Amino acid sequence: MKAIIIGSGISGLVAAGYLVKNGWEVFIYEQFNKIGGVTAQIEKEGYRWDLGQMLVEGFGPGEPVGLVFSELDVFDKIETKRTERAYIFPDFALNKPDKYSDIFWRREKFKELFPSDSKGIDKYYKFYVKMMEIITLAQKAERASGLKSLFLTIRMFFKLLPGDLVAAYFGGPYSPAQYDQLKEDLGFNLTIILQFFRFIGDLFTGDASWISVSLTHSTKVFACLI
Repeated sequence: MKAIIIGSGISGLVAAGYLVKNGWEVFIYEQFNKIGGVTAQIEKEGYRWDLGQMLVEGFGPGEPVGLVFSELDVFDKIETKRTERAYIFPDFALNKPDKYSDIFWRREKFKELFPSDSKGIDKYYKFYVKMMEIITLAQKAERASGLKSLFLTIRMFFKLLPGDLVAAYFGGPYSPAQYDQLKEDLGFNLTIILQFFRFIGDLFTGDASWISVSLTHSTKVFACLI
C-alpha cells in the first residue's frame, strides 16, 4: 500500500514512521527546503535559530516523545541532552541560578521581579501543576491495562472535577461564578478535555517494522483530490 503525506512537520514525520512500520510505502511532500515544519532551523543574514527544542519536550524513557521513539525503534539511535531554557526579554533575563533550589525556581524569580503580581503567579503555578498531574495520569492510563488502568482513570476523573480545577486556579473554595470565570479565562470545558485525552491516547498505538520513506521538499501542492 502507498500513502502520500503533505508536510514534513512533526505530525507528518511521525505519521510516516507508523505507516512505514506497518508496511506502507510513504511519500512525503514539503514546500520548504528543510524538513521539520515549525521545528526546522531558521537561517537569516548569517544567524541561525533552532526553535524545535522550545516546541517539543518529553524525550526521556516513558515520556510522550520517548514512547513514540521506542515504538518506532529509534530511541537508542537518538542522542538527547538535558538543558534548561533561558528567557531573554528587553528589560530582564531569566537564567537557571548557579545554586539550583527546585523545579519552581522560575516561579520564585518571577515573584522577585514582580512582587505585586505574586498572588497571580502562585495561582498560575498551582493550576499548571494540577494540569500536569492530569496529563500524566491520562498518559499512564492509556498505556496500562486491567485494574491499574481503571484506577488511573478514576484518579484522573476526580482531578478533573470542577471543584478541583477551580481550587487549583483560585487557590481556595469556589463558587459557581468563579467556575464560570475559569471556563471563560481558559476557553474549555471538561467534556472537551476528556475527549482530547482519549484522542491523544488513540494516536499512540501501532506495531510493525521499518521499510522506506520517500521525501520531496520545495514542492508546492495546489490541489488534493480524495
